[in-house]
Amino acid sequence: MLGPRTCYGLNMTAKTASLLADPHPKCHIVFPYTIDHLISEAVSIFAAGGLSRDESVVLITTPSHRDLIERRLQLEGFSLPDLRAQGRYIMLDAEDTLEKLMSNGLPSPTRFAKLVGNLIQTAKSNAPTGKARLFGEMVSLLYGQNLAGAAQLEELWNAAIDAYGVPLLCTYALDGPEPEAQAAFPARLLEAHTHTLPM
Repeated sequence: MLGPRTCYGLNMTAKTASLLADPHPKCHIVFPYTIDHLISEAVSIFAAGGLSRDESVVLITTPSHRDLIERRLQLEGFSLPDLRAQGRYIMLDAEDTLEKLMSNGLPSPTRFAKLVGNLIQTAKSNAPTGKARLFGEMVSLLYGQNLAGAAQLEELWNAAIDAYGVPLLCTYALDGPEPEAQAAFPARLLEAHTHTLPM
């Protein structure tokens, strides 16, 4: 089990935008949210920061967020077809990817190591800098119906972050009014991360 990794006190200010744009190599950022449109904003800052620094970007996202993120990146001048052809912009469907990882109701360490490990290695090899960063919504899909699965997936992500030296941004969709939703979010999930963005 990994110990507590959380640093609190961040605000969605220039400091937070800087964290998203230029995270340290083993940064694991979580954004529990109740306002949906903020996700595309946070992820586009995170992805644009990597692409502008000659890194590869891997986004494992839901279709509704994918369209908004890609629209923002295109408005910022990124040619996504060219980046896809270079292997520097990889977009995967979160539900399909999660399904490939699951076994007996939990993420399989073996399946995760193979799929995600190959994905990270490929992304890093395609980047001029040899660096990659990832965003994922798979834990959000598990949250609320499979807390044990979400916690195990976070542990697997932390092992990959440590092994490959890549930053990860993940999000959790929370239901209900913000104060109640924030209070109900499990500490064990917060503690799996190095940084927590405010809702």
